[in-house]
Amino acid sequence: MIPSQGDWQRSHSRPSTDPRPRRGRPQDSGPV
Repeated sequence: MIPSQGDWQRSHSRPSTDPRPRRGRPQDSGPV
């Protein structure tokens, strides 16, 4: 039950598509 490699990375690890890089924040699920 493993989706495509692209879908897997999108669902598990989001690429550098976010508007800002990852700060030391545990809750980084989108622009607040």
